[in-house]
Amino acid sequence: MTRRFLFVLGSSRPESNTEMLARHAAEQLPAEVEQQWIRLIEHPLPDFEDLRHDSDHVRPTDGDTALLLDATLAATDIVIASPLYWYSLSAPSSATWTTGPAGCAPPASTSRPPWPAAPSGASPRSPTRSRRSPPR
Repeated sequence: MTRRFLFVLGSSRPESNTEMLARHAAEQLPAEVEQQWIRLIEHPLPDFEDLRHDSDHVRPTDGDTALLLDATLAATDIVIASPLYWYSLSAPSSATWTTGPAGCAPPASTSRPPWPAAPSGASPRSPTRSRRSPPR
């Protein structure tokens, strides 16, 4: 099986330090490994709309949503190269991976999401449940 790496660049500017680091790391891959590079700022996704229960919803076939969905599903390995701001992903990265490109596909297209869902009560800033005290 041929490995196919998808490099998703989440920086707000081309040739950022994050991109240069990702490209340097990619140079270490064997020559036969396929690579696809996508800059999120060049392929903005529309605001998320939950269409999972809409029977008229069809899988996107063109545009930026389809490009990211197809690239994600075709990849064997995904590298998310995003700068961190106060321990959070950049806005383009966060918007893309919070809703996920697989959220664009109808439920019948896959038996499970390609990545695990966040635990119940988890926030984008914390991978664990909220530890608030119960109300008095």
